[in-house]
Amino acid sequence: MKIRNILVIAGSFIFGFSTCLVFLTFNSTGTTSLNLYDFDQNILLHSDNEDAKIDATDDDDLQNNNITDTSNQILNIGHDVLHELNILTGGYDGSKELKCPHPLVPFHNRIIRNENDKNNRTETVQMIPKIFHISMKSRCVPRDYAMYLDRWKEKLPNYSIFFHDDEAVAKLIDLEWQSYPELHTAMKCVIFKGAMTIDIWRVLVLLKYGGLYSDIDNWPMDIFTEEKIPSNVSAFFFHDAYNRPTQHFMALEPNHPMLDMSMKIIIQNILNMERVSSPKVVFVTGPNALKWGYFTFLSSKCCNGILTTAKVFENDVVLEGFLGKTVLKARGLDDYVVGKLFFNDIVPYNATLNVTRQQRITMDSGVKHWQAEVKKQAKSETTPNESCKDYLQGLSSGKISESEKFS
Repeated sequence: MKIRNILVIAGSFIFGFSTCLVFLTFNSTGTTSLNLYDFDQNILLHSDNEDAKIDATDDDDLQNNNITDTSNQILNIGHDVLHELNILTGGYDGSKELKCPHPLVPFHNRIIRNENDKNNRTETVQMIPKIFHISMKSRCVPRDYAMYLDRWKEKLPNYSIFFHDDEAVAKLIDLEWQSYPELHTAMKCVIFKGAMTIDIWRVLVLLKYGGLYSDIDNWPMDIFTEEKIPSNVSAFFFHDAYNRPTQHFMALEPNHPMLDMSMKIIIQNILNMERVSSPKVVFVTGPNALKWGYFTFLSSKCCNGILTTAKVFENDVVLEGFLGKTVLKARGLDDYVVGKLFFNDIVPYNATLNVTRQQRITMDSGVKHWQAEVKKQAKSETTPNESCKDYLQGLSSGKISESEKFS
């Protein structure tokens, strides 16, 4: 069995306010390289997040100054996270008047605020904020996904819900990320704007705001409740079929070091791609990249010094990692959250045509699975076939002009 890009923690060092992790990367050629990852602890500090209790269907209360207590979602730096997210995602500028062509259905953000005096509260403070992030191409969603979103509203009654369309995703990625100076350079090599972009975005959105992310085609089962995400951990996942932390369902507090490490790994994976036209998405930006971020995060402090993959990827045990942050990876994914449930049901597309629900979603949205899109575009003569480094060099030297860039 060929093992590629295995990370072995060699040591950690603390200098003032910064902490460095040093590890070796073993590549497929048998050579090793020493990597120094620097994590700024000042960036990783954030305030506790209180539970949210009061339901509000929009953010007009901000304009009318009717909010008496928004401590739940205001960080130490003094800005209102819910308001910021509502603006970022386009929920503040008239999405309520959004008209969608039949049979698409408009989806609007839901904002829930806490007006209770936190000094009178007795329940445990939730580390992970009650913010739910969902994403798709447009706020005009297929009728079947509208059903899925209604289900999430029902199962997460105390969560604010923010819908990030393609424009909102691009806005977030385009921000200045001082901790990731190579991010925007690496993004030039992400020529397929579907799955890889969302892989990067979901790490960034949880880094910045925290909360719960789920793929839009996940269905929470009857047994699933808000309480499944424990209040005493800074990160929560289920385990997938390969015992990796689930990328399609994950909940973390803001500025989590595991996500910081994952983002740095993703950026380096992109820059080291051998062919930008045929990326191995699962390994470059997908579940395997998150897996090694998880491994790196836990390896500095995990398991009483006994560093084995069995220990690091143990399930149903709260583990402590970098900066003393705790994580839980739970069994039972299919008991709580099921992907693509009901997709094989036969449903009417129109008065004369019956199709599967999955086919109807594709027909309504026009969105194809990322693997089909990559295969299609990889065959195009206009798709660049260079490594990321060569592609970037071509852009820099002018050998590849702006008009020839793939989009």
